[in-house]
Amino acid sequence: MKLFITTSLLTVLFLNGCTTPPVPSDAPAPLPSLTFEHLNDIPVDVKQIDIKLETQRGANAWDVSSAMPTPPDIAIRRYLNERFQAKGSDGILKMTVKKADIFVEDVPHSNRLLSFIPFADQHDHTFEVILDIESLYNSGLPDRKTTTRFVRKIKLPPHVTMAYREASLQRAMEEMLVDIDEAIGIALSSEFTLVDDKNIPQKSLPVKTELPEIETIYSVKGAVTNALGGDAPKWLTTRGVNE
Repeated sequence: MKLFITTSLLTVLFLNGCTTPPVPSDAPAPLPSLTFEHLNDIPVDVKQIDIKLETQRGANAWDVSSAMPTPPDIAIRRYLNERFQAKGSDGILKMTVKKADIFVEDVPHSNRLLSFIPFADQHDHTFEVILDIESLYNSGLPDRKTTTRFVRKIKLPPHVTMAYREASLQRAMEEMLVDIDEAIGIALSSEFTLVDDKNIPQKSLPVKTELPEIETIYSVKGAVTNALGGDAPKWLTTRGVNE
């Protein structure tokens, strides 16, 4: 009996992984690009601010940052351009984004039985941003420099919908920008003394991306229920696979 149940479960899960589910008619609209025109400016006591990207988006096969509606390096550059404004009479501030990647890794399901099934794997997404901040004199000679690394991880379930995946990654990027904004503010005011403490915003950056209600295309739990004698998942019945 146990062998029959296990065989049935694996059969249903195999069909689950090979069958294309119906596309919902009420598919959500594409996510808007991340923009930051709404942010209050932070005046910086320098004559010039140079913002540069030195990222290599997509250079690694596991980097999925290019698949986002607004890739992390583009989002960070837009944020830096809108947030910090040169209001001084001398000096240069350089902000260089050295890295802005999202690495994805398959993680076996926490359920011991499902952990042997590749398409039941969960997906870890690791955001990594490395930012250089450097101040220079008008002559170009260096004054101060600091490098900061930011990391954030999120886990997505198997068979997550494209809309939910994109919204989750974009929301995680916004949450990471909250940390970046706080860290830069502290560095420019305390370490570089280029920003007056009174000009550091008291409120964190807003996180605006909302997650869709539908999380996954179909539920592995539904397939397990069917294998154990419960009701057939709706997508199986629709396509006649269980006949």
